[in-house]
Amino acid sequence: MEVEPKPDLWIQVPSTPPSPQAEVPSPSKSPQQPQPPCDPVEYERIRELPTPVVNNGSFAFTGELVFNKPRANPSGSSPPRVISDYRPALSLDRSNSVGSKRVSSQPPVAGLARASSMKSPSPPIKAQELETHSSPNYLGRVFVAPKTGTEYNVTHQIGRGNFSTVVSAVSGLGRMVAVKIIRIPPIRDKITNFKSFLVRELNVLSHLNHPCIVQLVDFSTSLSIDPQDLVDTAIFKADSQVDLTTTNQQMNQADFDAIDKCRDQLIFLNYCQGGNLYQFIIAHPPPLASPDADVYWRILQRIAHELMAAVSYMHSHNIVHRDIKLENVLLNYEIGDMIHLATSSHGFGTTALINLTDFGLSKRLGSSNELLQTRCGSTDYVPPEVLMGLKYDGRLTDSWSVGVVLYSLLERRLPFDAPPTEALAKAGVSPSVIRRRQAKNNPSHRIAMIDWHWNHVTDMVEDEQLSNEVRRIIESLQKAVNVLLVRKEKRCHVSQLVDFSVIPQGFMN
Repeated sequence: MEVEPKPDLWIQVPSTPPSPQAEVPSPSKSPQQPQPPCDPVEYERIRELPTPVVNNGSFAFTGELVFNKPRANPSGSSPPRVISDYRPALSLDRSNSVGSKRVSSQPPVAGLARASSMKSPSPPIKAQELETHSSPNYLGRVFVAPKTGTEYNVTHQIGRGNFSTVVSAVSGLGRMVAVKIIRIPPIRDKITNFKSFLVRELNVLSHLNHPCIVQLVDFSTSLSIDPQDLVDTAIFKADSQVDLTTTNQQMNQADFDAIDKCRDQLIFLNYCQGGNLYQFIIAHPPPLASPDADVYWRILQRIAHELMAAVSYMHSHNIVHRDIKLENVLLNYEIGDMIHLATSSHGFGTTALINLTDFGLSKRLGSSNELLQTRCGSTDYVPPEVLMGLKYDGRLTDSWSVGVVLYSLLERRLPFDAPPTEALAKAGVSPSVIRRRQAKNNPSHRIAMIDWHWNHVTDMVEDEQLSNEVRRIIESLQKAVNVLLVRKEKRCHVSQLVDFSVIPQGFMN
């Protein structure tokens, strides 16, 4: 006999943000010993593009899924998609790690494609400039959080991009933090841009206080940043290069001298031990039978609800993220701990499973109806209006990105990659048409046409062995995707999903 699933309790948000305090030893906990992640993945060299986006290389997939040999880029086809500046290294299943390689989304079994990105709006730096400003090895370094004076010893590198590195660090009392190290090149016409984006990210993080959003612990910078710029909600009035109160677009000689002495700018964030959502769904495919399948889908539903709650909270504060994707959803717990929560008598309660992170492209809106125009974000996750260079509603672009994430949780692949071969064959498409469709592997075209379909999920919900609980969860998430991955005139804001019975009443609060 099936048991009716317990409804999730609501997430409670503190009324006031916590004030920084010096670290106090806890008698009930011993210092946590960090586990070493797998080797970090390097990025390829960047190249200039005719559009204001930076090509950072390619996304690397690691895991046991077997992919067909990538097809050479056909003549006249679009260039490879570009990716985000920062990408974490896989850490959930280190035993299955393999070398870096570019992949397609045409596996013989269901698989997830790589992520990609169009960021950033700042001018690209040439490859020869990059070669002379590579990131050093931070392992063993000690970073001091200025507000509390706490020393953190760097233990492992989590990920590395062209100009930023994320490391884990531990204090003498065992507190783990993640430190985002932004390494600014000593190039006069670049420092102001880096400073603008650093202040933008710190400003947004300082105004967000939600259990499902990464928390700013502290920061350390050698740049001349006015503290008022970090709390002022009116300094980002235009969707363009930021004009700080302490500097104009002219290069500040004091900043150049400071960067010449110390190039590393530090952002201390809370540490999420479970890796990111991309790693999770690659390392943990859905079980086929109950009760394991029930628990697995209960966890995915909770993750989806928390993501929607976090995005709705941001939008209620007129902040848009603009780079929501699987890699930017961090997990606070490893799979064993989440299973324990899902099967406990109290359920998840008010325990947050995720933290939404990476606010480098976020934007504070001047008004609720402000339209943006900067082309930024991850290509596989942006809506048609951004790809076509139209002005866009930042909240609706976030909603689209949430829809892509939800689709990926259900199908274990990105929605606008070429359909899997077996799905096309099952639909009666001839082999010649299948080959032609796969040769024209242009996700941007499919995004512009909003050309996506359900494949694996359709078979799942028709499986008679599927429990009613899992079927309800899948159909609920499908319902959300169906109102998010549509043209902007019909697209819902994430906060409206409660009206479609996708999210329990009150969960957004």
